[in-house]
Amino acid sequence: MNLLSVRDKHLSSYLDDFDARINTKTLSPQGRFNGFLEDIERVLSYNYLTSNS
Repeated sequence: MNLLSVRDKHLSSYLDDFDARINTKTLSPQGRFNGFLEDIERVLSYNYLTSNS
């Protein structure tokens, strides 16, 4: 049996990604991508994306 090992600092990001995929499973990949683009309100900087908070 394979178990997924996720570090605590990455767990919330992993769960957010899983949640988004489950909640958009009826959309096509193109529709899912377009929906995520519509949700972006600003450009995310590298520093924001890699910060610990």
